[in-house]
Amino acid sequence: MAQLVRDLMTPGAATVRPEASLVEAARLMRARDIGEVLVADGERLIGVITDRDDGSPV
Repeated sequence: MAQLVRDLMTPGAATVRPEASLVEAARLMRARDIGEVLVADGERLIGVITDRDDGSPV
């Protein structure tokens, strides 16, 4: 049987608003010990920022 996404996903994804600063996103990643946060405009997912993106202060 194939492994399912839900078996590997991280529940409770971290999100930031598009207006958030890179410092805010970096602090969230550091606090949660994660390498990415989702960028959401209300309920709509509009992007992802990672600790590997240029300009990130992580």
